[in-house]
Amino acid sequence: MVFDFRNGASALRRLLVVCAAVWGLSLIALPAFAGKSSFSVGTSSAALTGNAGYGLGIVLTGSGTSGFAFNFMLPGDYKPDSAVKIMFDLVSMVGPCSFRLTPSSMSRTRTGALFSGGLGGLMVKGGDTVNFGSPYVIRSKTYVLRPGGTLSGQKPGDFIQLGIERDADQASDTCPGLGVMGIEVRYKTKKKK
Repeated sequence: MVFDFRNGASALRRLLVVCAAVWGLSLIALPAFAGKSSFSVGTSSAALTGNAGYGLGIVLTGSGTSGFAFNFMLPGDYKPDSAVKIMFDLVSMVGPCSFRLTPSSMSRTRTGALFSGGLGGLMVKGGDTVNFGSPYVIRSKTYVLRPGGTLSGQKPGDFIQLGIERDADQASDTCPGLGVMGIEVRYKTKKKK
């Protein structure tokens, strides 16, 4: 198409209409895809256990047992029975050092269903141990949650409560202090209609 400057507005309108029509037709031919989404859980909303405290995030001390518990609801656009990733951003004030972060409790609840307790369906990616090579470098630890336990499936609207714990007195735990800087929940979404 040659752009005619004498009748520019009319030619430009025709060009825009043709482009919009081609773009619209291309969208019709695309299949509906499931996507991914995420949300964060504020560290200040966690219930602290043992020697844990608040600082810049949750502070898990270098002696004894410290931990935290939090909960979240699977959103309405969550794809039923798909894996949910729970990610923790962690920092150590010294390095090199290592520590173990382990789940201590979990429950799943759904309106009209029996309470489901236990760690069924929860697994840690890459083992429990996190190694820090340098101080103040953020490391991430990921847990994957799949359907499990006595609650049938995993659906939008399910509440998940998870407790996490550090036992600093274990021989493999060499970090004097540890900060949980953020909690992110990633999930697959339903197909778009």
